[in-house]
Amino acid sequence: MKKCICIALVLCMAALMFAGCAPGTGSTGGAGTTGGAQQAAQSSGEKVKLRLMSTIALETPEDECEKRYVQAYMDANPNIDIEIIPVASNDRDKEMLAMATAGNLPDMCPGGTSMALQLDEMGYVADLNEVLGEEFCNDFLDAERAINTFDDGRFACAPMFRSPTGLLYRSDWMEELGLKVPTNWDEFAEVAKAMTRDLNDDGIIDKYGVALVGTNNGSGHGRYNIMQATFTGMDKDFLFRNADGSFGTGINTPEGIQAMRNFTDLVVTHKVVPPGEMEVSYREAVAQMSSELCGMMITGPHSLGAIYAGNPDLKGKIYVTVLPSANYTVTSTGGDSAILNAKSPHLQEIAGYMKYFLGENCAIDFNEVSGRLPTTKSMMAKLSDNPVVANLLSAEISLYYAGTPAAFAGEASLAVGEAYQSVLAGQSTVEAACEAAEKKILQIIKEAGT
Repeated sequence: MKKCICIALVLCMAALMFAGCAPGTGSTGGAGTTGGAQQAAQSSGEKVKLRLMSTIALETPEDECEKRYVQAYMDANPNIDIEIIPVASNDRDKEMLAMATAGNLPDMCPGGTSMALQLDEMGYVADLNEVLGEEFCNDFLDAERAINTFDDGRFACAPMFRSPTGLLYRSDWMEELGLKVPTNWDEFAEVAKAMTRDLNDDGIIDKYGVALVGTNNGSGHGRYNIMQATFTGMDKDFLFRNADGSFGTGINTPEGIQAMRNFTDLVVTHKVVPPGEMEVSYREAVAQMSSELCGMMITGPHSLGAIYAGNPDLKGKIYVTVLPSANYTVTSTGGDSAILNAKSPHLQEIAGYMKYFLGENCAIDFNEVSGRLPTTKSMMAKLSDNPVVANLLSAEISLYYAGTPAAFAGEASLAVGEAYQSVLAGQSTVEAACEAAEKKILQIIKEAGT
């Protein structure tokens, strides 16, 4: 099983200083043809049909970007036909496992190491070191490559784009209200309270401090887990692995309890979140930002594209900084990775498209449109300094959160979501919720036989 590796962001950023072009077919923007596809077309006279499962196919503005890239690649490779299979981020693991079990897994699928561990048991995970080539793989940012590599050295998932988790905030509101960017969670709560206002004295709140993702899904507990890590670190994370290989949970430690209290107090005590928070997933939270209802959101630079799509007038008014800290200053890789189906009869052809997406024509354009960052050293070197995300990328990070890879990590994370939702709904105290989550996660670990 792949190691959970925590890497100082300063090492990741140092890698960005090395310029150059990602080698390999289609790596620097040209939608070059693939030899295998050409041979197949010549021998059969039929197009090579590739199936691409995609989460960004359901996101705005990413969906239009992906359509353009796929069409450009097919135009340059007329012997190739690519079908995009949209899947919601919160449904992808379930859908992929069902398709894999049925023997119908697409040629390229979204997913990180926890998903790859499950697919690997069925023989579906290609080693990217072999398929993409070592030279091409060496261009990936070191931290990105490390967290996507199995213990045995196989490079399981290609990081396609990234969006380090941070704090998105309205800089114009900060200036208007004389506020400073919060550096810890107590300051965060105070800033949120100052942003929460009744503008016309009619007894109705018109502006709120925080667009909170309170759903119990990947969008919700994924953000919560990163926030909790600022209190607990990795050795007391909601799911951690001991040196002997056994698993444990730190959700009911003093640090875990404090994290739960700080999070739920935003609703229960401070009331700086719009009503209905338990039904607010990522899209709804983005809408709260684009409609100018809220002033802050725990998310990454990728949200800028979606917010600007809803309200172009907000360009230049929203910045991203590092998350407030407690015991640790934390960020994460964010973004998404992709797995190549080792059983695909067109492995080299789909690898050609993967290289094209990671190259200059796509990676730089994707950043400009969506805010998502490239994952290779050569592409990061081509980006000019961007003041909107400069504070996030230059921060001294003490913990690069990647989670603990385990086939049951998703199930354990759902227990975390149940905990904070029980507090938000007034059904449980913070202490009782953390205790219940601890029992459930330990039972999950026991049933997994680890």
